[in-house]
Amino acid sequence: MAMIFRGIRSVTDRDCRTCVSESLSLNFTEGNSIDYKFFDAQDIAPRLEFGYGLSYTTFEYASNITVQATGSRLGGYAEGELAAGGREDLWDIVATVQTSIANTGPFEGAEVAQLYVTFPELANKPIRQLRGLEKMLLQPGGEASVLFEVKRMDLSVWDTVAQKWNMVHGTYTMHVGASSRDLRVEASLTV
Repeated sequence: MAMIFRGIRSVTDRDCRTCVSESLSLNFTEGNSIDYKFFDAQDIAPRLEFGYGLSYTTFEYASNITVQATGSRLGGYAEGELAAGGREDLWDIVATVQTSIANTGPFEGAEVAQLYVTFPELANKPIRQLRGLEKMLLQPGGEASVLFEVKRMDLSVWDTVAQKWNMVHGTYTMHVGASSRDLRVEASLTV
């Protein structure tokens, strides 16, 4: 059967990796290893990493990163009332990640701080996953605190056997930086 390859030419199924499928049943063998997560898994250095941006100024991330668990229950299955979008406790804030960023350059500029999470090995997840973005405009010499609120869903994995979201026990590493490959500070949360 001939397939259309990005609308340019016809190829056979065996020659095509990114074809448009006419089948109603698809098998996504790549799992969650797509985009920047694929490059991380294969140790490929992209020309421009995910989240990359240019600025007329420079930013410095302080080493004072903190990760604080909230009063919400950590670990285990989401057990809240079933609602649209899943169990209600999936949206509970279970931790906060905070650090500060300074504009060390001569011009006003905006920095998009990005929070990436490395899951415990037991979770069988990609090396890092984006879990938050915060954009801040800073004057030259200015400094601001950035706060990420981490929800139970951000740290959960789908258990196909139990058919529930599960926050596995172990150490979660929180990385904050300017892109997927420019991670400036990190701290851990043990569940």
